Amino acid sequence: MITVIALAIAGCGGSSTLSTSQYESQGVKALNPLLAALNSLKGNPAAPAGWTKLQSTSQSASNAFLKLKPPSSLSTLNAQLASALGAMGVAAGKLGDDIAKRNVTAARTDVSGYQAALRRYASTISQLGSKGVKFLAR
Repeated sequence: MITVIALAIAGCGGSSTLSTSQYESQGVKALNPLLAALNSLKGNPAAPAGWTKLQSTSQSASNAFLKLKPPSSLSTLNAQLASALGAMGVAAGKLGDDIAKRNVTAARTDVSGYQAALRRYASTISQLGSKGVKFLAR
């Protein structure tokens, strides 16, 4: 009887650790809206709305990665990725505000913060890639 209850409890939750392929799949779902926002921003980088969209998609991706339970070998990198995405969102929001207010001085300062967050993101994606994780659309 105890074994049956233990099995029932184990099967109920969504708290189990993801396999690498499941992690990749969930990562693709989290990153696709962000990549779309980045691509649309390329067409008009001076539009505050593009930066606002990037802010929201970065924050959403950050939250999605925080909720994932990656394989233990990837947990530190997953936390770093969520942090970098969150920082990208904060910086994108600041840039959107700077552009809307036509504050060139603040934009110059805030663009360096965005670039630093983007470098952290790229570095973490690269480190995940070296561990065999590829966030490619399937």
